[in-house]
Amino acid sequence: MTTIDNGTDIDTELFIPDMTCSRCAARVAAAVRALPGVRTLDIDLRDRVARVRHDRSAVTEEQLAAAVERSGYRVARTGPDR
Repeated sequence: MTTIDNGTDIDTELFIPDMTCSRCAARVAAAVRALPGVRTLDIDLRDRVARVRHDRSAVTEEQLAAAVERSGYRVARTGPDR
């Protein structure tokens, strides 16, 4: 998990090693987008990464990871190039 501070919003990158297909990505996207404060979501299936811009006061990085895990996928603390 990587975080970049942009003032009110934070960019968080979640490495999801078991996200291997478009159905997986759709489940992850639905779980993350359901959280309050999520501004944007970009999923890169090739790298198995979800990039989320979110309001720091509405949702934490840990809540994002928990939502992904509730959808059935593990969030790794580091990715292949991290």
